[in-house]
Amino acid sequence: LLQVFVIAVPFRNREAWAWHAVVWSTLLWIVVDSTMSAIAGAYFNIYLINLMPLVVFGIPLAATRSMLSSTR
Repeated sequence: LLQVFVIAVPFRNREAWAWHAVVWSTLLWIVVDSTMSAIAGAYFNIYLINLMPLVVFGIPLAATRSMLSSTR
């Protein structure tokens, strides 16, 4: 829910901190959740659940990175 608020205003205004907040929080969630899933032996969770957000959020975030660097 917090990520929605970060994206709603600061990210749309191309504030660099908002881009970093979205990227690092998403990556941290993927790493922690994937690690715990691997420990529990739930490899399907890594492949089916964690890789999808990485692709779905990763492509747009990679595309918007160049827009943010031009505003510095």
